[in-house]
Amino acid sequence: MEHLASILGDKTYFVTERMTQYDAAAYATLTNLLNGKLNTPIKTAIENKPNIVAYINRCHNACGV
Repeated sequence: MEHLASILGDKTYFVTERMTQYDAAAYATLTNLLNGKLNTPIKTAIENKPNIVAYINRCHNACGV
């Protein structure tokens, strides 16, 4: 998770300022890991990265799902 958080940094999305298919794929994976019912080390790692949590929320709002 350190690596993803580092790549994202303070950018809006991973590649451009607009959501791309790469963001859609990352969002699908990350949101399932964060919002799943299992408490796992990966879930905890995501919860400890505010920029990743904000990214997940931003993607959620952009997709309208």
